[in-house]
Amino acid sequence: MQNTVWIRLIVVVGLLGLAAYVMTPSVIYFGLSPDETREVQKDTAAFKKFLPSWAPESHIVPGLDLQGGVHMVLGVDLDKAVSDRARRVSNRLRTDLEEKKVAFTAVDHLGEEGKGDRVTATFATAEALATFDKDLADNYADLAEVSRSGQSVTWRVHPDWVAKVRTDAVDQTIKTITNRIDKMHVTEPSITKRGDDQVQVQLPGFANPEEAKALIGRTAQLEFQMCDDENDFLTKLTDLPEWAKLETSGYQRNNGAYAQDIYFDFPEDRLKDVSQYLLGKVPSGFDVKYGRLNSRPGEEVRWRTYTLKSDVNLTGDDLVNAQVAMGSPEQPQPYVSIEFSPTGRQLFGDLTTKNVGKRMAIVLEDVVDSAPVINEPITGGNASISMGGSRTRDEMIKDANSLALVLKAGALPAPITFREEKTVGASLGRDALDAAKSASMLGILLVFGFLVLYYRVSGLIACVGLVLNLVFIFATLSWLGGTVTLPGIAGLLLTVGMANDANVLINERIREDLRAGKTARSAVEGGYSTAFSAILDSNITTAIAGIVLWQYGSGPIQNFATTLLIGVVTTVFTAVFCTRILFDLLLIKDRDTLSI
Repeated sequence: MQNTVWIRLIVVVGLLGLAAYVMTPSVIYFGLSPDETREVQKDTAAFKKFLPSWAPESHIVPGLDLQGGVHMVLGVDLDKAVSDRARRVSNRLRTDLEEKKVAFTAVDHLGEEGKGDRVTATFATAEALATFDKDLADNYADLAEVSRSGQSVTWRVHPDWVAKVRTDAVDQTIKTITNRIDKMHVTEPSITKRGDDQVQVQLPGFANPEEAKALIGRTAQLEFQMCDDENDFLTKLTDLPEWAKLETSGYQRNNGAYAQDIYFDFPEDRLKDVSQYLLGKVPSGFDVKYGRLNSRPGEEVRWRTYTLKSDVNLTGDDLVNAQVAMGSPEQPQPYVSIEFSPTGRQLFGDLTTKNVGKRMAIVLEDVVDSAPVINEPITGGNASISMGGSRTRDEMIKDANSLALVLKAGALPAPITFREEKTVGASLGRDALDAAKSASMLGILLVFGFLVLYYRVSGLIACVGLVLNLVFIFATLSWLGGTVTLPGIAGLLLTVGMANDANVLINERIREDLRAGKTARSAVEGGYSTAFSAILDSNITTAIAGIVLWQYGSGPIQNFATTLLIGVVTTVFTAVFCTRILFDLLLIKDRDTLSI
């Protein structure tokens, strides 16, 4: 028996050594000065210089309610994600019909009046419709037919695909926001799903909420579409609003020929009015998008229309890099240089080769950034986005850096809105942390005092078990790089109470056996044996509650549940395994009495 006691003691001592090793970064982190803490909060890599070379890097991090920071709840426009899916399907359908030479008069994506999930096609003849039903219909499992009238068919995105698109949109939003925040070097951000269409973002220690909002909220959807300058439908409109000017200009193509550029020129505050005016007037297969006209400081900001083919030939998904560069000494304005993946390079090369002499629109966040003329095929896989407008050079550089960052991090799958915003001050965090420390120490001291006064030496053993329990909890949190919030501290205190309950059960069983006349060793063995099932049952039920809270809760609730679940495991281990070693060492020589 003595051999097994020493073996178990060596195991516990080894675990304590391991706990000390993984807790080293946490001890160092909480020992940093305020200036050093701010340095680490700005750049997580800066923490390495405070660590010994042998120490791990993960450590416990105080949460938003303890150190201050930014809290936001974002709403994801899932209807827009579904509408974009329908638009891509309509583009694919139009391309397939053209390649298969199936005659049609129109393929439209119905994106207005709540029907963004609709696609309608009008075939030229009944035979063309029959050909589609026979040869192509099976390729569109993501569509469900809604109605059929003559040679016109309307579909909607299939409900199964709608559910998938909506789920994927939220998941991709979380992934994209995580990528962007990682580039901000925020220590231990929390990005979690809340409800069906919301994402909760918490940035502990981040002191610039406007910067975070501007970076996170950018959709950064980059698309390349061809201009159709031969389409003159704007000139045929007879009810032009008085605030819109119909302009016609020209540009020279690479072969020396001139092409027309027909567009509306209108004030910036009329953007919504233009969209409403053009509703239902844009020919099938075309889009009208908007871009800013060059303006000087102090002048009225005006916008213009671009008539584009609705096919999106290339998107930002094919980017591999984006970085800020400067123009020539004569025009030293910043721009964003973008580089495509091998697939994107091929698509971009094919697109520019087939459209030499035409204009290609670079559409960023549904706004035309520029529409340069393709003078020759561009096969190197590089392009650029200018930072024009009536802004200072510093403002353009700042915007260029922000744009390059979000392009590298990926585009959001759908627009987002900020439904909740608040900033937690660092002073509030320090006050809360001080109060939590005081409450924790007072609670633990009261528990320890009760155990020692009521159970004497056996109570002292129970106190050692509780200390070991806290050490193992903190070591596990440090190893996992966990975030501790006020609810997490509440879970820690609850764990101490549960661990105390386990020790009380053991000590009461030992007392009963001593009163029954058993020796001290027999009483200890019987006490642990009879109390084990009750300890296990109570901790299993607590663990079940913790799992439910962790699965269905969010933010603070999950942090509470995490601390609680770790505490369940460490409580059983320290109460049943570690304290038993101390009793066995105390009774290594047979004794008739025990201080309990």
